[in-house]
Amino acid sequence: MVLWESLWPQLDSSARVTEVQKYFAQKSACYDAVDQQPYWVFSDALLWELLRHLVLDELAARDQITLLDAGCGTARWSIKILQYLPSCIATLLDISPEMLAVAQKKLDNLNLRSRTSLIQYDLHNLASANETFDCVICFHNVLSFISDPKRVVNALVDMTVPGGVIALVVPNYYHALYFSLAQGRWKELDRIRDRGSVKFTDDVPEMLLFTPSLVASLLRDAGTTDIGVFGFPVTVYPQIEETGLSSSSSFALTIFAQEELRETLTRMELQLCLNQEAAARGNNLLAVARRKEH
Repeated sequence: MVLWESLWPQLDSSARVTEVQKYFAQKSACYDAVDQQPYWVFSDALLWELLRHLVLDELAARDQITLLDAGCGTARWSIKILQYLPSCIATLLDISPEMLAVAQKKLDNLNLRSRTSLIQYDLHNLASANETFDCVICFHNVLSFISDPKRVVNALVDMTVPGGVIALVVPNYYHALYFSLAQGRWKELDRIRDRGSVKFTDDVPEMLLFTPSLVASLLRDAGTTDIGVFGFPVTVYPQIEETGLSSSSSFALTIFAQEELRETLTRMELQLCLNQEAAARGNNLLAVARRKEH
């Protein structure tokens, strides 16, 4: 089954902004508690290794790197990149003033503020910009909360220098089917099939979903090449407890408490995640592409 963007519902951008701002205003103060959840620690470690292998190590030798983090949240991923690449200067955009306030405090505490610009910005308003960046990232569901992801992907590619790299993290259509069924949220199956979207829990805004072929086609149509789509994790999936910011399932606690099993899973996942054939099994999808030179 192939999901095309024409399946997505026509969403009002202003209503979408209001809903998303309200949701993240409530989550901002405790959002980074996710760093203490064993499942998400495991997932983030995999994403970091993929990002380092596919994107960052190529940039490391440059004298200066410009980064755009579109939908930065509390700057979790910008901070990782800034610490890994000392020559990196970052522009961070987010629609939530509360999330940006947390990001600013973290950057100040880590002495990274001088290398960043924080801007409250609605990605719905992105257009071809005067400024371009060596690397553009848009991570963890940001595109899912946009009313028109295709237009935003086009704009993000326009903001990438020719030859520069863009990396997107989006939720996987196929995992949403599994999760909704496994958690007894059977009515969500109709939403996924008919609208290409899901509500993983009742309090989360409706999220648009992506297949590996869909996110690849969005990047291809936007003018990129060398497109790769990778799933992560592909063997271990979150339970309903992992949708909260401070809870963990007994399943995750049991698995990741066993050091030998955790290390085995990590080694296995790193091999599997780099195999694009496994992408459709991923909880999330990482899409990496390069803007065409001409």
